[in-house]
Amino acid sequence: MEEVIRSLIAMQVLTRDRTERAWRLAIPVDQIRIPETIQGVIMARVDRLDEGVKQVLKIVAVIGRSFLYRVLDAIVSTDRQLDRQLIELEGVELIRERRRLPDLECIFKYALVQEAAFSSILVERRRDLHLHVAAFAQTSPRN
Repeated sequence: MEEVIRSLIAMQVLTRDRTERAWRLAIPVDQIRIPETIQGVIMARVDRLDEGVKQVLKIVAVIGRSFLYRVLDAIVSTDRQLDRQLIELEGVELIRERRRLPDLECIFKYALVQEAAFSSILVERRRDLHLHVAAFAQTSPRN
Protein backbone atom coordinates (compact mmCIF):
# COMPACT_ATOMS: atom_id res chain seq x y z
CA MET A 1 0.00 0.00 0.00
CA GLU A 2 2.80 2.38 0.88
CA GLU A 3 4.36 2.05 -2.57
CA VAL A 4 0.99 2.65 -4.26
CA ILE A 5 0.42 5.78 -2.16
CA ARG A 6 3.95 7.06 -2.86
CA SER A 7 3.34 6.43 -6.56
CA LEU A 8 0.11 8.45 -6.46
CA ILE A 9 1.93 11.30 -4.71
CA ALA A 10 4.80 11.18 -7.23
CA MET A 11 2.27 11.32 -10.11
CA GLN A 12 0.61 14.28 -8.35
CA VAL A 13 -2.68 12.39 -8.33
CA LEU A 14 -2.76 12.52 -4.54
CA THR A 15 -2.02 16.04 -3.30
CA ARG A 16 -1.91 17.69 0.08
CA ASP A 17 -4.23 20.61 0.76
CA ARG A 18 -2.00 22.90 2.83
CA THR A 19 -4.85 24.91 4.33
CA GLU A 20 -6.90 21.96 5.55
CA ARG A 21 -3.87 19.68 6.03
CA ALA A 22 -5.72 16.91 4.25
CA TRP A 23 -4.93 14.70 1.27
CA ARG A 24 -7.09 15.00 -1.84
CA LEU A 25 -7.32 13.24 -5.18
CA ALA A 26 -6.50 15.61 -8.03
CA ILE A 27 -8.45 13.51 -10.56
CA PRO A 28 -11.48 11.21 -10.30
CA VAL A 29 -10.76 7.70 -9.03
CA ASP A 30 -11.87 6.07 -12.28
CA GLN A 31 -9.14 7.98 -14.17
CA ILE A 32 -6.28 6.77 -11.99
CA ARG A 33 -3.99 4.27 -13.72
CA ILE A 34 -1.83 2.15 -11.44
CA PRO A 35 0.39 -0.69 -12.67
CA GLU A 36 -1.03 -4.13 -11.93
CA THR A 37 1.95 -5.47 -9.99
CA ILE A 38 3.92 -4.10 -7.07
CA GLN A 39 7.06 -4.33 -9.21
CA GLY A 40 5.26 -2.22 -11.81
CA VAL A 41 4.36 0.36 -9.15
CA ILE A 42 7.95 0.47 -7.91
CA MET A 43 9.42 0.72 -11.41
CA ALA A 44 6.99 3.52 -12.29
CA ARG A 45 8.45 5.46 -9.34
CA VAL A 46 12.01 4.59 -10.41
CA ASP A 47 11.32 5.67 -13.99
CA ARG A 48 10.47 9.18 -12.76
CA LEU A 49 13.95 9.59 -11.29
CA ASP A 50 16.76 11.52 -12.93
CA GLU A 51 18.80 9.17 -15.14
CA GLY A 52 21.93 9.41 -12.96
CA VAL A 53 19.95 8.67 -9.79
CA LYS A 54 18.27 5.73 -11.51
CA GLN A 55 21.66 4.31 -12.52
CA VAL A 56 22.96 4.58 -8.95
CA LEU A 57 19.86 2.74 -7.72
CA LYS A 58 20.51 -0.06 -10.19
CA ILE A 59 24.17 -0.32 -9.21
CA VAL A 60 23.33 -0.62 -5.52
CA ALA A 61 20.68 -3.22 -6.40
CA VAL A 62 23.52 -5.36 -7.77
CA ILE A 63 25.68 -4.78 -4.68
CA GLY A 64 22.88 -6.08 -2.46
CA ARG A 65 20.05 -5.20 -0.09
CA SER A 66 22.53 -3.22 2.00
CA PHE A 67 25.63 -1.55 0.66
CA LEU A 68 28.65 0.35 1.85
CA TYR A 69 29.25 3.82 0.46
CA ARG A 70 32.91 3.02 -0.23
CA VAL A 71 31.94 0.05 -2.43
CA LEU A 72 29.48 2.15 -4.41
CA ASP A 73 31.96 5.01 -4.70
CA ALA A 74 34.59 2.63 -6.11
CA ILE A 75 32.19 1.26 -8.74
CA VAL A 76 30.40 4.35 -10.06
CA SER A 77 31.95 6.34 -12.83
CA THR A 78 33.79 9.58 -12.17
CA ASP A 79 30.45 11.33 -11.71
CA ARG A 80 30.97 13.17 -8.42
CA GLN A 81 27.27 13.71 -7.76
CA LEU A 82 27.03 10.50 -5.76
CA ASP A 83 26.18 12.18 -2.45
CA ARG A 84 23.36 14.18 -4.05
CA GLN A 85 22.04 11.08 -5.80
CA LEU A 86 21.96 9.09 -2.57
CA ILE A 87 20.21 11.95 -0.80
CA GLU A 88 17.58 11.95 -3.55
CA LEU A 89 17.08 8.19 -3.21
CA GLU A 90 16.64 8.67 0.55
CA GLY A 91 14.26 11.56 -0.09
CA VAL A 92 11.95 9.41 -2.20
CA GLU A 93 12.31 6.69 0.44
CA LEU A 94 13.77 3.97 -1.76
CA ILE A 95 16.84 3.62 0.48
CA ARG A 96 17.74 4.70 3.99
CA GLU A 97 20.89 5.08 6.04
CA ARG A 98 21.53 1.99 8.13
CA ARG A 99 24.59 3.22 10.01
CA ARG A 100 27.21 5.92 9.68
CA LEU A 101 30.18 4.39 11.51
CA PRO A 102 32.62 2.77 11.03
CA ASP A 103 31.59 3.06 7.34
CA LEU A 104 28.48 4.64 5.89
CA GLU A 105 26.08 1.83 5.09
CA CYS A 106 22.70 2.20 3.41
CA ILE A 107 19.91 -0.29 2.86
CA PHE A 108 16.93 -0.54 0.56
CA LYS A 109 13.82 0.40 2.47
CA TYR A 110 12.13 -2.75 1.18
CA ALA A 111 13.60 -5.87 -0.40
CA LEU A 112 10.99 -5.57 -3.18
CA VAL A 113 12.55 -2.26 -4.27
CA GLN A 114 15.96 -3.89 -4.59
CA GLU A 115 14.48 -6.86 -6.46
CA ALA A 116 12.56 -4.65 -8.89
CA ALA A 117 15.59 -2.47 -9.61
CA PHE A 118 17.82 -5.55 -10.01
CA SER A 119 15.43 -7.28 -12.42
CA SER A 120 15.26 -4.15 -14.59
CA ILE A 121 18.97 -4.41 -15.45
CA LEU A 122 19.98 -6.20 -18.63
CA VAL A 123 21.75 -9.50 -17.90
CA GLU A 124 25.00 -8.40 -19.56
CA ARG A 125 25.08 -5.16 -17.54
CA ARG A 126 24.35 -7.12 -14.35
CA ARG A 127 27.27 -9.43 -15.08
CA ASP A 128 29.60 -6.44 -15.61
CA LEU A 129 28.47 -4.84 -12.36
CA HIS A 130 28.93 -8.12 -10.46
CA LEU A 131 32.47 -8.31 -11.84
CA HIS A 132 33.19 -4.74 -10.64
CA VAL A 133 31.86 -5.54 -7.16
CA ALA A 134 33.91 -8.75 -7.01
CA ALA A 135 37.05 -6.94 -8.22
CA PHE A 136 36.60 -4.29 -5.53
CA ALA A 137 36.09 -6.96 -2.85
CA GLN A 138 39.34 -8.66 -3.86
CA THR A 139 41.40 -5.45 -3.84
CA SER A 140 39.82 -3.83 -0.81
CA PRO A 141 41.96 -4.04 2.34
CA ARG A 142 38.75 -4.16 4.42
CA ASN A 143 36.64 -7.02 3.05
